[in-house]
Amino acid sequence: MIHPDIDIEKQADPMAVRVGDTVNYTIIVDNDGDVDLANVDVDDDLAGCTLSGPSGDDGNLILETTETWTYGCSVTAGTEDIVNTATVTATDQLSETVSGSAQVTVDVIHPGIEIAKTPDTQTVDSGSTVNFTITITNTGDDPLEDVSVLDARAPDCDNTFATLPARQGRSYSCAVANVTDGFINSARVAGTPQAGADVTDVDAAKVRLDDALTCPNDLIAYWKLDETGGSTYDDFHYGHDGECAGTCPAPATGRVNGGQAFDGSNSGIDVSPVPGDDSFDWSAQDSFSIEFWLQTGSASTCAGNQVVVGRDDSSTSLHWWIGCRNGGGANFRLTDADGDSAGVRGTTDLTDGIWHHVVAVRDASASRIRIYVDGTEEGSESAIYSAGFGSTTAALNVGWLNLDPYYHFDGTLDELALYDRALSPDEIGQHYAEGLAGRWYCQDIAIDKTASPQGTVLLGDPVTYVYAVTNPGDEPLSDVSVGDDKCSPVSAPEGDDDHDNQLDLSETWTYTCSMSLVTDTINIATVTGLHPLGGTVSHTDTVSMRVTTDRNFYLPLVLIAQVFPR
Repeated sequence: MIHPDIDIEKQADPMAVRVGDTVNYTIIVDNDGDVDLANVDVDDDLAGCTLSGPSGDDGNLILETTETWTYGCSVTAGTEDIVNTATVTATDQLSETVSGSAQVTVDVIHPGIEIAKTPDTQTVDSGSTVNFTITITNTGDDPLEDVSVLDARAPDCDNTFATLPARQGRSYSCAVANVTDGFINSARVAGTPQAGADVTDVDAAKVRLDDALTCPNDLIAYWKLDETGGSTYDDFHYGHDGECAGTCPAPATGRVNGGQAFDGSNSGIDVSPVPGDDSFDWSAQDSFSIEFWLQTGSASTCAGNQVVVGRDDSSTSLHWWIGCRNGGGANFRLTDADGDSAGVRGTTDLTDGIWHHVVAVRDASASRIRIYVDGTEEGSESAIYSAGFGSTTAALNVGWLNLDPYYHFDGTLDELALYDRALSPDEIGQHYAEGLAGRWYCQDIAIDKTASPQGTVLLGDPVTYVYAVTNPGDEPLSDVSVGDDKCSPVSAPEGDDDHDNQLDLSETWTYTCSMSLVTDTINIATVTGLHPLGGTVSHTDTVSMRVTTDRNFYLPLVLIAQVFPR
């Protein structure tokens, strides 16, 4: 009597995969009986599984009792778990059929993880503590191990979790103490699934000081460029701080306080992208504006085109810049990530050595781009885009462009600001006028201090200081007060026409203070006010007086009075 038998085993490697991974199958066939078997046929119902082999046969196609035959195939994992069955049949020497089957399941996993750092933006007083909430979520169908959160700017937000089950989340609080400057920080989470590389995500949160509350709406970055040293350039509004690219620009006199002088060959500033922050990644439907003050170098003709601010991503078609072109006119070139492009030019020669205010506007609602110089629109072109202007890798370049031959700017820059909307012509005109008056974009109060007599006074004679206070912003101000570091008391104001104790945009409040001088005096007047959003605004002005004992210095004034009697 004979006892024919056959056994089949199917193995998969790996047993858990991700979409697109390769699965290698091995089918092992053994003769478990006591007679040799012929007509061995192995079949696998898995589409795409073309069997190779068998190996282990001595070449006679008979599965002998001492042999083990091995077959193999490989497939690419799709989106669903892979469940398949292999079967084997054979016949013994009596032509009786024996058979077997084996099934294996490969788990196709879809791991994912998300992190949210909230609030997205917040405004705090200088020196205060900033609080965050971190929420991580396993968005996949597979448990994650060794989950870690890292936050370089907020170490208190670092955390680890041994496991994070599928479709579940964890939340916790963390803080940064003694915040004295605005910043952007990214929290990054990583987790290990049972197959494939770690899954990661990143989210950024922005913090600004309450000083920035008085800035124009939808301002997203503002580099005043007042630095007198170092290699970092502070974003007053949020934390998009710039760093030297190549050589650092040189501190210089700006249009408003300080500025930065670029050498036209090597100097520049880079504002690197912050993971999780999309501040400069405008979509095809977004409007935006970019404004700055420039003064070209004494010998500059803007030859070869010179970039004030721009961005270029070599991995896409993204390419935009604002600056001056050959011949000295302002230029705004805007190309999206798909290559849709438009350009607009100004008419004023910027190479005359004086300060100019330049604004580039992308007005999505009107499908146009515009260029303004010194408060006047000088060019407008139709511009329709199908893609956005985002990049995860390209830095924002200031004073150059990261594209050979690099288009370095020769001259001084000041007051560079970016907005998430199209500035109106009236706003642009106002910013130009305020800059001419030495005021910056976020200044919502101004003081102009004068003295009578002016410049020189006789020893012991009185001087009367007059302080004219105005509101160049867009909201009435309360709690307005004027102080003088040398003269007191300062009088109550005149000019509150509607008697509401608020400095309205149309009003000029006038204060006075008198004192006798016995020595040369430089004194500073300071005005402060409270913005309705909660920020304190302030401004200062200085007057110098010389004291003399020479009564004859009045003589020219007497002679003038005699020649030109009233």
